[in-house]
Amino acid sequence: MNFAKRALAGTIRKPGRAMILLALIFILGNIIAGAVSVRQAVESTELSLRTKMSPVATIGTDAEGFSEMYRESPNFNPEQVSVEAIEKIGALPYVKYFDYSYTMYLTCPSLVSYSENEESYVPITFTGVNDPDILDRKERRIDIVSGRVFQEQEITNLTYVAIISQKFANVNNLSVGSHITAEMSVYDIRVEPEAMVATQRYDFQVIGLFEPAKRVRTGNENLDYQLRQMEEEWENKIYVSNRVLNEAATFSKDAAIEMNPEMAEDYPAPSYTTLFVLNDPDDAGSFSREAAVFLPSYYKMEISSSFNQVEAPMESMRGIADNVLYIGVGAAIVTIRLVITLFLRDRRHEIGIYLSLA
Repeated sequence: MNFAKRALAGTIRKPGRAMILLALIFILGNIIAGAVSVRQAVESTELSLRTKMSPVATIGTDAEGFSEMYRESPNFNPEQVSVEAIEKIGALPYVKYFDYSYTMYLTCPSLVSYSENEESYVPITFTGVNDPDILDRKERRIDIVSGRVFQEQEITNLTYVAIISQKFANVNNLSVGSHITAEMSVYDIRVEPEAMVATQRYDFQVIGLFEPAKRVRTGNENLDYQLRQMEEEWENKIYVSNRVLNEAATFSKDAAIEMNPEMAEDYPAPSYTTLFVLNDPDDAGSFSREAAVFLPSYYKMEISSSFNQVEAPMESMRGIADNVLYIGVGAAIVTIRLVITLFLRDRRHEIGIYLSLA
């Protein structure tokens, strides 16, 4: 009798045992398949989260090092991070995209700032960008609701175009295509009252309108008040190119030095706010080490990642899936050994005869 006929005869003779063994194999097979599926789902989710929750890095200062230098030398003047250094860091292979920004307060005589409370005043800030697509838009901090973003030539060339918020446009009766005038004025603070010694006007054309991302209220009065302040600051932000603001800063510097030549060496260099979005959270360490080569003394990379908040739960899920898989495989091995043992027990007389003949 061949193997197939013997198996069929054994199943017909003892159907109960065969059904129990079939049920055990079916359950164990599903447990193993489920564990494998969970492990694959965790790995797929982790890969997706790594892509969507990219870590963000900024150039920060070593506060302790700065404090120590100021104690040793009160006239210590730290070196500013140059544009060249920022662009070299942004060219590292770990960086998905980056931008640096120069913020300046220009006077806008014909404009009023937006505020929910008429008694409060929120200053109008000009924020420079180097990325035509605006990194704040890529990070979903703002949405362009009308018009367009910058073009490459508008960033590289000295072009006076601006993007403003929808609410700021509403209170000033502005729209895409409108013009706004800003002024850079330099005052002599050595006289009383202060006297304006130089001024320069800039005429910007509005090319786009944006809305800041909505912030969910917490129900806490103090926190919600701070959120409203942050929202009003965003509503009064005007995006222009860094080159325009650098021109205004140069005009201010030249006028101030002409008024007081002694301050030429002490006049501070432009300070940029930087933001680097990395490809993968695992690149953070390598990126920090390689970026440090381009930074002046007492500066460092500060990296934050929202992926760190979900990394531990993901690792826990992976561990659970692995344990279930190991248990399922172990149970399958034990079950197969028991089946073999039961089979041999049914054939103990035949095996005894074979052994005696040997």
